[in-house]
Amino acid sequence: VRLPSFNLIDNGKLYMQLEAHLQKPEYADVRKCIARYGAIELNDEPNFPVGMKRICEHFQKMDRKYHGHDLFLVIMDRIRHQSSKGDTLEQLDVHHEQKTRVHTLMRDIKKELPKTYLHIPDNLQFRVGKDRIEFKHWPQRLVELSYFTVKVNPNLMWNEGDTFRANDERDDSYLLRIFCGFDADRATLSDSRKECMLHLHSRKSGRLIHTDADARTKLHLPASGSDYSQGLTVIMDDFKGKLPLNPTKQGVAFAEERRGDVHEENLYQIVGALVHFYYNTHLKKFKGKTQLMQQVCKFGDWANDRHRQVKSSQESDLTSYRVKLKKAMRRIRVDSAEVSEGEDTLRLVVRTSSREKKRKTPTTSNAAAERSNAESNLLTTKRRRRAPPGSLKESETSYEEEEMEEMQVPRRKAAKKAPSNSGAQEEKDDDRKETITIKKSVYEELIREKEELRTKCDDAEKLFAPIVERNRKLKAKNTELNEENKQLKAKINKLSKK
Repeated sequence: VRLPSFNLIDNGKLYMQLEAHLQKPEYADVRKCIARYGAIELNDEPNFPVGMKRICEHFQKMDRKYHGHDLFLVIMDRIRHQSSKGDTLEQLDVHHEQKTRVHTLMRDIKKELPKTYLHIPDNLQFRVGKDRIEFKHWPQRLVELSYFTVKVNPNLMWNEGDTFRANDERDDSYLLRIFCGFDADRATLSDSRKECMLHLHSRKSGRLIHTDADARTKLHLPASGSDYSQGLTVIMDDFKGKLPLNPTKQGVAFAEERRGDVHEENLYQIVGALVHFYYNTHLKKFKGKTQLMQQVCKFGDWANDRHRQVKSSQESDLTSYRVKLKKAMRRIRVDSAEVSEGEDTLRLVVRTSSREKKRKTPTTSNAAAERSNAESNLLTTKRRRRAPPGSLKESETSYEEEEMEEMQVPRRKAAKKAPSNSGAQEEKDDDRKETITIKKSVYEELIREKEELRTKCDDAEKLFAPIVERNRKLKAKNTELNEENKQLKAKINKLSKK
């Protein structure tokens, strides 16, 4: 699409200035367009003078209402929004239908624009009709809005040659920014999906180009039940413009690159590792996914409060993470991380302390325990802020000395001894439970795993219930056939004796 531009001065002679520009042969199509704009009614002939007059009036109105040099106005005519492809011009120009169509289009534009563009500065005034559009969609809705900045290599596989290369600093690697948060508005709506949603923004097109309603499989994350849900939202910001786009700019076309399969694998493995780390970091603050969901929903009113003072994504001071990656089986995971908390991040859990603290490094010599606690070993910078309504308070001691919890577990069986008169009593003692003391975080993790295991067992029972029932019927039928077979053999024996 060619968009011609002209330098005009509002000196009372706009008509003559614009007409002089349009006299050139290369602008013949522009003259025809203006003439069609001059046909007010459906049956009117194209009228160039009327079209010119209407355009000059728009220009003068814009110049009088707004001040500055960087101004532009979009004029839409003959709106077909939400109309049928088979509609004729006569049907399109029915007055009340055209009015409804325009109203619907303007409403949809006002709704979609703030989430379509990510980095619009506050000093850009964008209006639809008379309403100013503020590009604060995600800071308004996302709780614990944070970002990661990582490097992605498009040419060298992260595990090529059995050597972990995701942390390599190479010249052909590019920077990628990942925003994560919990969508409080989506979490509170009963008819909306709660699974991990992925939005891809590209600098090449300057806007949102693709959305995955459930990106858990693409990011190599567990996709069963309510794992990685609770309104979890991931925004992939390709601010360097390195992702290959398809011709319509509506998706990524890795096939256009020589090693596109490597680029795709590296990209989604790294993003999946960051989402895995982010989600589990916040899940550990609660007793389970249900409590996390309840806490996110408490911010539903905040997400819909349009009078709340919120900065745009471009201007916000958000929590940021610096991470080091590692190989975990066939996946990339976060090995260690440093967090710098932002003043503008709305937090699920608000701590009572504002001074800087550091999580204690586990002192146990058990290597497995150290690996399990590696992701929680963060250097955290805290800043004082007002706790929002409904937020939990986390005590200061939770970072200095981890709480301990008592847990009842089955008594470990001792080695078998020679039979004795008290054997029965010993066996009874072995069946009793004993009390052990473990870290509260480990205790909560075990309880959470127990709940998830119970849920999976229930799902498995529901899944296999029809098969079990069918098997039971087959066994009953088999028993009947066996009984009939016995009776038949008995009759044959009687007949043979006769």
